[in-house]
Amino acid sequence: MHRLRTILSSTALATCAALLEGANATAWAQSVTGTVQSSGVPFVGAKVRLLELDRSVRTGARGQFRFSNVPNGTYTVFVEVLGYAAAAEIVHVAGSSATTSFDLKPSAIPLAAMVVSASPVPRAPSQQYQSTASKSQGEFLGSAGSSFAEKISDLPGVTARLNGSAPARPVLRGLGDNEVLVLENGLRTGDIATLDPAHATPIEAIAVSQIDVVRGPATILYGPNTIGGLVNVITNAVPAVAGHAVSGTIALEANSVSDQYAGYVNNVFSGDKHAFRISAGGVHAQDTRIPSGIYVDPASGRAFTLDRMPQTFDRSGEVGLGYSYQDEVATIGVAARHYTMNYGIPGVPPNVNWMMVPPTTSRIAQTRNTVELRGLWNAGGSAVKQWKIDAAYNDYEHSEFPTQQDSTGSTVCCSCGKRPGVCWRARSECGQTSKTFRSWVLSRWVRIR
Repeated sequence: MHRLRTILSSTALATCAALLEGANATAWAQSVTGTVQSSGVPFVGAKVRLLELDRSVRTGARGQFRFSNVPNGTYTVFVEVLGYAAAAEIVHVAGSSATTSFDLKPSAIPLAAMVVSASPVPRAPSQQYQSTASKSQGEFLGSAGSSFAEKISDLPGVTARLNGSAPARPVLRGLGDNEVLVLENGLRTGDIATLDPAHATPIEAIAVSQIDVVRGPATILYGPNTIGGLVNVITNAVPAVAGHAVSGTIALEANSVSDQYAGYVNNVFSGDKHAFRISAGGVHAQDTRIPSGIYVDPASGRAFTLDRMPQTFDRSGEVGLGYSYQDEVATIGVAARHYTMNYGIPGVPPNVNWMMVPPTTSRIAQTRNTVELRGLWNAGGSAVKQWKIDAAYNDYEHSEFPTQQDSTGSTVCCSCGKRPGVCWRARSECGQTSKTFRSWVLSRWVRIR
């Protein structure tokens, strides 16, 4: 067994805006309120965002929404509802509460959603200096594929590199691997997916709330691994205080190609200043079906009769907890998640002529434990208006197990002696060779406004 331990750290980034006119540091009692409707009919559950403060709420039974404890300043209120054109309004808060209203128009092609990854403050694609795209949760989950890379491959300039069901990486304008950075909630994940096509990115696709794609260099904000662009997977692991006591989502997926079924539950319990989130879900997929027939391995010339692609199964699961507190001056939250993945790598399957044509399939097991910390402090001064910090700690372990055959020619899988695709036991149960990589990653982002 080989073990590699590395410590990676992203550079803290601080951006300073021009000095703005001072606001009274004690003026925190204001609020931003409003309603969302269409032709006089109120919308229930519409997502409303206050961009500059990075807050979001859902509309109530009469289409109403409210952001409390808003300091003086100018803000953008953004609303998006599936099947309707998105809308934005500018509001000014100066010593009293601000009110606005939205009358949404039906649209089969809604206006582009806000992109949160191409600039320090979320903006529409038309206001970005780069080519960007974003998919909301409904649009993303409705896209074909089982991995996040497959689900965004229908965007212009985006394709996916596949090596079985699980190992999938986005390719932007022909660039991939170390030229395209994959982030989760704006921070690095600590995986080694760029080192080999067989390595998967440890992100549960069915748990995604939004996904942003920036096509083109983004090195100023995110470092040298973004020559081709970046993909930011947003899961909202740290909850936001909502206007409803209980809110959340339930997502279910299934297909017959690999007999896959997947599900994810996300519940948020909110009070006046507190929010608690609990989530769990996973994916279970068998080997991918292919047309029944005879397939020839080009390297050995060996023919195999197959109806499924060998060793393309996928199993994964995730559980998470999150908490946040919001008062008149600051918001702070923390989240912890545990993710496991067990998947196969296709290749030459076990066969009777294994001495001459040895199997090349293998299995990879991943474990990732993540802790996220997010904070926002409204300083209210004339020089510094706002402090924001996002940080994450990742403990990632990656183990590889080749498929072998014993002296009698019978199949020995991975680390446990079972048939390919059904191995779950610890690698210590068998004496076969495996490779293990482990990394600890601390990422942080500091923004001063």
